[in-house]
Amino acid sequence: MIYVLMNLLALPSREADVAPVETGHSPRIIAEHLAEAITFRTISGDDPASTESSEFIRLHAFLRQAYPRLHAALEREVVNGLSLLFTWEGQNRLLEPILLLAHQDVVPAEDAAAWKYPPFAGRIAEQAVWGRGAVDVKGALIAICEAVEGLVARGFRPRRTIHLAFGHDEEVGGLNGAAAIGDLLERRGTRPLFISDEGGAILHGVIPGVKKPVAAIGIGEKGYLTLELKVTMTGGHTSMPPAHTAIGILSDAIQRLESRPFPATLSTAARQMLRALAREMPWTARIAIAGLPLLAPMIKRRLEKTPSGAATLRTTTAVTMIESGIKDNVLPHEAVATLNCRVLPGEDSLSVIRRIRDVIDDPRVQISIAGRFHSEPPPVARVDTPGYQLIKRTIAELAPDAVVAPCLVLGGTDSRHYTRLTPSVYRFGALRITAEDLASIHGKNEKISLDNCQLLVRFYTRLIQNSAE
Repeated sequence: MIYVLMNLLALPSREADVAPVETGHSPRIIAEHLAEAITFRTISGDDPASTESSEFIRLHAFLRQAYPRLHAALEREVVNGLSLLFTWEGQNRLLEPILLLAHQDVVPAEDAAAWKYPPFAGRIAEQAVWGRGAVDVKGALIAICEAVEGLVARGFRPRRTIHLAFGHDEEVGGLNGAAAIGDLLERRGTRPLFISDEGGAILHGVIPGVKKPVAAIGIGEKGYLTLELKVTMTGGHTSMPPAHTAIGILSDAIQRLESRPFPATLSTAARQMLRALAREMPWTARIAIAGLPLLAPMIKRRLEKTPSGAATLRTTTAVTMIESGIKDNVLPHEAVATLNCRVLPGEDSLSVIRRIRDVIDDPRVQISIAGRFHSEPPPVARVDTPGYQLIKRTIAELAPDAVVAPCLVLGGTDSRHYTRLTPSVYRFGALRITAEDLASIHGKNEKISLDNCQLLVRFYTRLIQNSAE
């Protein structure tokens, strides 16, 4: 008990509020620029040859027309045909640069007829900009450009060099976009002070037990791995079936995986987030957090009750596709399932495959890596760095009502291709997000409010200004 009380008193307190900063940007102009950017169908394909390059080229022409000062003041490079790298030379080249990331591409918009407004119309309605990519992440791309355009117009010159990197294939792994830019910067010896990318947000009503908004800064993300589970059998007529068909064997393997998920682990990012949020939680939760690691089992049981909480604690596996059979009276020769895994930091592809093989425990099920892309979990960034503190300070200026906390990003981002340049990689976009907004990302009716458009521009403006101090 003494151990718990001592740790309870040591829990971090809320930082002092800082007056919000106004930057004078017009929400309407920002919205109109974003709306037009959405009209370009920059959908990336798994096969680079399937990507419609003309849509990206049209987007590039629009950016040049909408942001003439940015293009005049910054060096512009086209990498691998469609990705963009801008360099804003700093006054002091001895200072480490910063790298701001966004991506141009979007996922397809299936079932377009079910959208309230057409997904590529770029409609401004109901105090929001609607369309595919509004949140993920043309909103951030436009906000970065707006921020730089405004600063150049006001005569601002950065003390440290600022790079803007806009990949073109993040949604399919970033192998031809962000990875190529990362290679280029690495060859040049670029070592950023920090990197900022998409990932976290200002969450409203998303984290159970916390009433205040939570500005979640991603200090790590999960790895990405797709596996193929295959069972091959002798086909034949259904009038004389074997005891177990290929489909039956595969189904049994899937059932075993779903009934025995990976063990729950309180990772470094999860522990740091809990400690940062402890004072905003009920007393029972505070006591449990103060009692870490002794009370870790209690916390894990509570977090596992929600899908997002469970995903934060473990490597996840999900069967996303199954293929087998050609006719109702023909035994299938083969049954194949696609298994998508999101790998928790501390594990890797080999350890994941090893455990899946042990759980299935059936040599008839062949396991192999599928797809052209997979990534290991990148290193988890520290929170005691200038980069994290700059982002934290900027959030305090613009959203003083929010509690700042590190987090683990459950999806993947382009930033994984840049961690070789610096361990200080942070994933945060200054959007006020609800659970409903989260559901629209990669779903239907994706939109971003006009207030969020302005908040994003103010965030990048102040982040650039603060990095110069």
